[in-house]
Amino acid sequence: MISIIMPSLTPNLNKICSTLDCILQNSGEYEVVLVLQRTGIEIEDKIKKHFSFNAKLKIINDTGIGISRARNIAIRASVGDWMLLLDDDVYIENNTIQNLNEQLSDNEMFYYGNALIHNTNTHYVRYYVINKDLSIWNYNRVCSISLVVNRKAFDRIGWFDESLGSGCELGSSEESDLIIRALLNKIKIRYLKDYSVYHEKAVHSLQKVEDYAMGGGALYRKHLASKNLKLYVKFLFDLILRMFFLFSFQRKRYVFFKGFFKGFFKYSDYK
Repeated sequence: MISIIMPSLTPNLNKICSTLDCILQNSGEYEVVLVLQRTGIEIEDKIKKHFSFNAKLKIINDTGIGISRARNIAIRASVGDWMLLLDDDVYIENNTIQNLNEQLSDNEMFYYGNALIHNTNTHYVRYYVINKDLSIWNYNRVCSISLVVNRKAFDRIGWFDESLGSGCELGSSEESDLIIRALLNKIKIRYLKDYSVYHEKAVHSLQKVEDYAMGGGALYRKHLASKNLKLYVKFLFDLILRMFFLFSFQRKRYVFFKGFFKGFFKYSDYK
């Protein structure tokens, strides 16, 4: 069975209902575990009314904050063997669950598919990886909404790091952290060619760039303890590349480095 894990922070009612409408058009055996954060009871009641307490939809109202916290709550409350890590503004096609059930193998623990910008064939992440297993060299070229994770993987490597991710000061890299931990624990992450999800096009303010960069810096600080040479080389290569791009003199490049080093030095405060 598939469990769709959906965090939602102060949701827009129309948007989240549109997303859930799209998902719940799927047939087959699955559930949607929606974790609402900073959401009033009025909005929760309207969501429940809209879906007439659909048996596939489970709603949890959480008093905390953070995408990783919400995902951990949802995973613990879920009953499926496989987790789809969808956001509240992500869409899937109405045959997605059926197709996934035909593709997922009990011999695997971790997959990734395609994350596309809604109504386009453009990948949500620049230089998105396709047609190959993930590795240390390309761990950061995918998106969390494309991940399909077996419950056994969480049992083996642990939950999402709740200090990382949207809604937290260290506002990103929770999926990169999970992927790195899986790879360091010899879990293969296979590509699913026929699995696609669709996300609204992102618009990042400079503040969001800084918050996301803090997550990247924290990720580096956390995994320096891994003593994995390949990971060190990958980290160093990416950092040098970003330093090279500083010469473009775009303000967001400087904002990124400001956030990166803030996150690097602050991560120990969250341990």
